[in-house]
Amino acid sequence: MRRHLLAVLVGAYDAAMKEGAATFRALRSDMEARNGEAVLGGTAKLADLFDQMHGFWASRSVPAAAALAIEAGHALASCRPKAP
Repeated sequence: MRRHLLAVLVGAYDAAMKEGAATFRALRSDMEARNGEAVLGGTAKLADLFDQMHGFWASRSVPAAAALAIEAGHALASCRPKAP
């Protein structure tokens, strides 16, 4: 039972990390292409992924990782256009 649960948790974490890497690669390409709308969408998606990672680490009582995830999520969420 424990081995199955660990496999499920590792699989979920691995999938989230792969999604984050793919999103970051797309974000980098969008920044190089100066595609502002896509950059904003990518930062919002990464912010959401970091919020999910915060929940993952917090539920496993790893406060340092949880704090880093929430800090990264907040930094990405602050990437919004300034009002005119």
